Amino acid sequence: MTKITQNTGFDASHRLLGYEGSCRNLHGHFWGVLIELESKRNFDQCGMLLDYRTIKNYIKSTFDHRAILNENDPLVPLLIGLDLDVTTMPGNPTAENIVRKIISDIVLLANLKDDDYLHVVVKESADNSAEEWY
Repeated sequence: MTKITQNTGFDASHRLLGYEGSCRNLHGHFWGVLIELESKRNFDQCGMLLDYRTIKNYIKSTFDHRAILNENDPLVPLLIGLDLDVTTMPGNPTAENIVRKIISDIVLLANLKDDDYLHVVVKESADNSAEEWY
């Protein structure tokens, strides 16, 4: 079993629809992301389980310097109309939902199988994080 780990992150804004607190307002964070992948699979032609650059490019192109919004957020068409980068998701862009999106996307990106292990942590702040396992 081989394990690779990557610490990465992104800057992005989000807001939570239907939330009564201050997170109902559009605001930004630096989101820290820890990705751990374990597998017994063969390495690629370069001797890699998964290229770190593949993970980093996915994170940057999907989340970095973007607004991450609920697909039903009325700001989505407005921001897109202003030619701003938006990532949408079903439901609110909470740390819990973002970590689930990252897990499901990396499972497809890396063509993971049932005997592979993937662990992702998304840190919304120094004090708050969400984790998911595959």
